[in-house]
Amino acid sequence: MDFRGCHPYRRLVTRLSPARAAWGYGVWSFIVIVFAIPEAWAGFGNTPWPTLSITIAHLEKLWPGTRVVIVGLIVLLVFRALRYPFGQTGGAADPDRGRTPNGRLTRRPDAISEVSAIGYVVIALAAVAGGSLITAHLSSDMYVLGDVLWGLFAIFLVLIPNTLAYWFGKDVAFPTFYTLMGDLESRWRLAVVLVVFGLVILALHLVFFPWPNIPT
Repeated sequence: MDFRGCHPYRRLVTRLSPARAAWGYGVWSFIVIVFAIPEAWAGFGNTPWPTLSITIAHLEKLWPGTRVVIVGLIVLLVFRALRYPFGQTGGAADPDRGRTPNGRLTRRPDAISEVSAIGYVVIALAAVAGGSLITAHLSSDMYVLGDVLWGLFAIFLVLIPNTLAYWFGKDVAFPTFYTLMGDLESRWRLAVVLVVFGLVILALHLVFFPWPNIPT
């Protein structure tokens, strides 16, 4: 699957290979579960780990602009999911940049090597679990635990894979969210609409937290 040379904002629906799609749906479904279980649990009692919304609400107390930044990122996520593939580079316009087979931007489009998804996921989960357990042992503050837990997820899910791809031509073998949305649309177009709807609900939940659980 070659993304190079695609015109910016041209709608392109692509279907991933079975193995690549399996890793993509597996990784991103796991992230949804990790987020959704405590968020739903919070309506009935104490959660097994700090929810993302509680963590963001705490960070907003430290810096009022936190929630605006988070919601802005979600809006950008929705916009780019709808306009995927966005700003693809490469070809005659920019031969030094392109997209990896998993959809990440890279400065080395002609020298891509794949990083094992199994190895990376094992290391990432060990780092997230280990960092969270150490934090829970050192501090009884659930807000600190939430900062570490969700921060590590962001680092291993987004920051490290994109850094490896862009600077070193190393493509972690699971698709980006946007690439997965392209595959999902090729299989069931309505599914993308449902995903976008879910992201909008998430934005509302974060802005008007604890909506829809309004205290009486």
